[in-house]
Amino acid sequence: MAPKTKKNFIEALCQSVHLLCVVLSNDGCDDSSLSEDDENCDASFKKVKHTGKPVVHEAFTDALACHVYMLYSLHSTLEVGAKHNNSCKSSTSSSNNNKNGRHEIADAAEARILCAEAMLEVAVALHEYTSTLWKLGVANEDVIGLPCRVAYQMIENSINVTSRRAASGDVAIKILAVSLDSPAASILMNTIVGALVDLMHSFEHVAPMIADLCCRTKKEETAMTLSNELLRGFGQIDIVGTGDAKASGIKFFAPFISELALKKPRLVLANISLLLPYLGSDSYHLRSAIVTAIGYFVSAHKASIDDGIKADHLSSYDKRQLKHEAEDDENSASTNNHTIRKTDGNIDNNISSLLDLLEARVYDNTSFTRSATLKSWAYLISCDAIPLDRILSVTKLAIDRLQDRSVHVRRSAMQVREC
Repeated sequence: MAPKTKKNFIEALCQSVHLLCVVLSNDGCDDSSLSEDDENCDASFKKVKHTGKPVVHEAFTDALACHVYMLYSLHSTLEVGAKHNNSCKSSTSSSNNNKNGRHEIADAAEARILCAEAMLEVAVALHEYTSTLWKLGVANEDVIGLPCRVAYQMIENSINVTSRRAASGDVAIKILAVSLDSPAASILMNTIVGALVDLMHSFEHVAPMIADLCCRTKKEETAMTLSNELLRGFGQIDIVGTGDAKASGIKFFAPFISELALKKPRLVLANISLLLPYLGSDSYHLRSAIVTAIGYFVSAHKASIDDGIKADHLSSYDKRQLKHEAEDDENSASTNNHTIRKTDGNIDNNISSLLDLLEARVYDNTSFTRSATLKSWAYLISCDAIPLDRILSVTKLAIDRLQDRSVHVRRSAMQVREC
């Protein structure tokens, strides 16, 4: 297909998808609800009305599904091509070919952005109007799963800041968040978790994006379920062994723990029983991530006590979450408050045990983990989150580690003393 023809086709397809979503969101789409630019919309779709029934005509659902399949195929092809171009950047070619290649890459990047925005709109429409598209609200799993499938490819191609912008990595996170918050989340949860665990085990850049996904969901119970399932999914992977691929997979997954603890400490605490056994694993990346997560959680807990509220952390995101939670109905609020009070009691009882673990990890057999533990202590001291009865013992630990054979550990011990 010629480049110009391909560009026109992509724009037409995205516009058609947009019109179908407008029709769906306008509950049948009267003629008056369409703008003058939407006159190309098929008349049969303009006349779709509920007529007392909550489900649109089957022809409309089939037409939307057909467009979603075409959009998925096109978007998937663009992502595969982008992945191939990234892998071939080091290859040499003539200057003319380079100019032509740059134009093609620019056109492909623009097309990827258009497709990503259209796919996000489709994901919102499919999940918001599930009961309108399918009888009894039972969605077609093959159709509603298409946005998620292309989102995995977008995340895979978001290797760095530049490629994340080109691949619309943030849009991919929004697509997955919309899918997880939808009524069809029970259908997609296992598939999404399996795909995300595989991505984190295979690519180094994915873990922070998945931690961000856990913070993007609107429902707190969704974030809790997702983080729990991701950690359980990782626990099902055999981490015993010394293979390069296996060691790399553990190394790639470890940042998810520390990133999630920084953004949502309470989610880490709820799954702490799944993480503590890994302190005895052979992977120092995993052990270091866990001790860092413990430091983040203890600090956030102390900050929440000082401010008189029991929140995950004091970011603007959580303040908005607290505001949304306050607007819930009374029954949900009373249930959530009971759960929070129960969890807070467990937190107060476990803080001392977690600090004991941090003291023990100062003598870890790997210098990387010893250094990470001392950095956690320095972070806690800077946040004024260490109980008074532990200041002396922590100071003794820092002084003792000044004699460590590793320069990184000695430097971290000096940071503890300077705090």
